[in-house]
Amino acid sequence: MLAPGLVAMAACSFDPSAGGGAGLPDAASSAGASADAASKDVVGADGGTPVAQLVTPVGSATTVGELGGDGGSPFSAECADGRVVTGLDAEDNDFGLCRLRAACSHLVLRDGGVEVVDPAVTQMFGNESSYYDIDPVSCPAGSVLVAFDGSESDGLVQHLRLWCAPVLWDGSDLSLGTAVEVPGDLGSPSGGGSGDGACPAGQLAAGIAGRSGTILDRFELRCYQVTAAPT
Repeated sequence: MLAPGLVAMAACSFDPSAGGGAGLPDAASSAGASADAASKDVVGADGGTPVAQLVTPVGSATTVGELGGDGGSPFSAECADGRVVTGLDAEDNDFGLCRLRAACSHLVLRDGGVEVVDPAVTQMFGNESSYYDIDPVSCPAGSVLVAFDGSESDGLVQHLRLWCAPVLWDGSDLSLGTAVEVPGDLGSPSGGGSGDGACPAGQLAAGIAGRSGTILDRFELRCYQVTAAPT
């Protein structure tokens, strides 16, 4: 983070040139949108067994995470239409992360590989001004967000680090591999407290939650069981 005392401030905004995901559809508003990219060639040559499956969150959400304080108001946002969290996008100032949203995608299992399609974003939370834009952080292709750690100061979230797990598919069984730390942080680590959160074994994030006002007060993940469903 920049040194306190700077006077010039720029409005918090996601500049397309900064790679902040501008131009992506809102995840909530895109529910029910066409999934053409996910549905091509989903039937085998015999017209029977599907050859493409969609990684699909199912069941009730488990909310996990202990990072930040109790200021602001609670928020919760789910990825829409069967998407899962594949990254986070944020902005930063001297007080912490001033805006944050999740990047969501469909993951299609086809021909032994994992295709990432139909990107969208959740609503943005927090509205404080920032000194500069920071780059979004994405999971490696074919991986999903399953955990995070970060730092806090005075009850505000200062920075986040993502942990993502690869989706494993052998044509019949779906599982998640070992989570690995993703290079690149959102924000700058503080000398205050720290916190983290991890989805239960076998679950992945398909939403985010926490508390926010003018800035991000608390961060959590919304985790779900996962299955493979025909597209």
